[in-house]
Amino acid sequence: MMFTGNEPVCKANKENIMEGEYLQIQCIVNYTGGISPAIKWYRSDGTNFDSYDNIIAISSNASVDSKLTTMMTIEDNAVSFISNISFNPLLPSSDKGGIHRAINAPDYQFVWKYQPNVLCKC
Repeated sequence: MMFTGNEPVCKANKENIMEGEYLQIQCIVNYTGGISPAIKWYRSDGTNFDSYDNIIAISSNASVDSKLTTMMTIEDNAVSFISNISFNPLLPSSDKGGIHRAINAPDYQFVWKYQPNVLCKC
């Protein structure tokens, strides 16, 4: 596995956001190889985004694009949104025709943090 170009690119749709508006953050990873990276989203207050209702992930054999969309409240002003990009080990495959799939995932981790400035609609 190898990254093509630069490291992952992560960005947000807004730096200043009004409460009640939606924040969209995105990470894109371009790579080559047989093991694709996994992108997990969570917040600095410990909340994980396990539900796929607010995450859209598009994957091909050369890139992964993950977008998280969430409505902001004034309480989100002190929270960082974190993207953790790493590789999950593959499960061993059965021997089919003498071909074995490598199960050792690269030891790689990329962490991106974003703290929006949430403005009150007072």
